[in-house]
Amino acid sequence: NILGGHKYSAAGRREIDRLFRLRTRLLKRTAKIKADLGRIQKNGAIIKKHCTATDGEIQKAIRGYKKELEDAEAVVLGSEWMFKKAKDDLRQLSL
Repeated sequence: NILGGHKYSAAGRREIDRLFRLRTRLLKRTAKIKADLGRIQKNGAIIKKHCTATDGEIQKAIRGYKKELEDAEAVVLGSEWMFKKAKDDLRQLSL
């Protein structure tokens, strides 16, 4: 179990793999939210023609998506930090 030139235990590698899968899933979620926001903003005029929602309701929905995006980005940053820390901790244990 070698990663980046460092040897890790099987348990350590499983933890790194788990964090990497979490990071990948969160990055996909963040990308989807960004794409959704882009579509909402791009098609705002079309939505307005066919939607009975007020400007305030539309803006509230946009703010909700933006908040979800910010939360997802914070989780991604946190998971990247945890991933790096786990690798560093395991590297120290394997020395």
